[in-house]
Amino acid sequence: MPPRHYDEELGPPPPPPPPPKPPTRLHRRFDLRVLVVIFALLFIVSLLMAVYNYYVAQSALSRVRYWHELYSSLQSQYGDLESLYNALQANYTNLRGQYLLLKANYSTLRGDYNDLQGRYSSLWVNYTNLRHTYESLLGKYMNLSSQYSTLQSRYSTLQGQYSSLQSMYDELESRYSSLQANYTKLNSQYSNLQGQYSNLQLQYNLLQSQYASLQYNYTSLKNQYESLMSVLGSCYGSGLLNAGYFEYCYVTIPYGYTGTLGISVNASAPVYVYVFNATQFACFYTNSCSYSSEYQAYGSSITGTVPLTYGVYLFIIYNENNYAVSFSLSTNTTYTQVS
Repeated sequence: MPPRHYDEELGPPPPPPPPPKPPTRLHRRFDLRVLVVIFALLFIVSLLMAVYNYYVAQSALSRVRYWHELYSSLQSQYGDLESLYNALQANYTNLRGQYLLLKANYSTLRGDYNDLQGRYSSLWVNYTNLRHTYESLLGKYMNLSSQYSTLQSRYSTLQGQYSSLQSMYDELESRYSSLQANYTKLNSQYSNLQGQYSNLQLQYNLLQSQYASLQYNYTSLKNQYESLMSVLGSCYGSGLLNAGYFEYCYVTIPYGYTGTLGISVNASAPVYVYVFNATQFACFYTNSCSYSSEYQAYGSSITGTVPLTYGVYLFIIYNENNYAVSFSLSTNTTYTQVS
């Protein structure tokens, strides 16, 4: 059976009527007695008709034959009535068994009906409560849906801002990685420079120890700083340069300054003179990539100037000849502070 839909304002529908009661044992006894009376009346009527025929008959022989035939007929009818009685008795026994079974089934069905009626009432109460809960949850859902739409709009805006910030972050991270690589190279070069200029490091440590007491004297510190810059930008030396070898010295341009490097080289045979930054020197030294230079010259007597910006550079004298040459060199740097 398909589910029924009810109007909540009218309340739940009435429960179905109980099944009809089965016929009682008294009714079945009454029906059996009526059948016996009817058969008795039929038998009496038949007997009266036989008596009447007897008085009508004129002949004794006819009467005897008549009574004999009547007796035989009545005996046959009695046998039929007895068979019918036995059949009725069997039907009665069968019907009695069915009645008892039906009575037991009726009691069971009545109990199931009462149980279902109670469960139906409980289910209707639960349905009403669930309906009210559903309407309350529906209101909360609509409110939450509105808040979700607002939050979704804010999320989309925030997602756009996040994507833009992520792009900026990726670009900054790339620049940081490049700067970190350059810093690592510069730090390595600084370590080499620190080893070569141990005397300068000694002076710097002495200056560092005096810094706490002489901090207020900015003019004196500035003079010492300019003296230090002069040392960083100067290089002097002479000697013998073997075939295929090079001599180098560092030139440092501090942050906030530009510099002009003055070069003077004399050699017993033509040599190459280069000024490299760190990347260019790496390609020159490893010969693993093409390179350019800040300055390049070839000859046995070389003078010149090279404008340089902030960074660390290497001044190189390279003997490409297949024999050793003697040389002398000097460099000096003029610094200009960038405003």
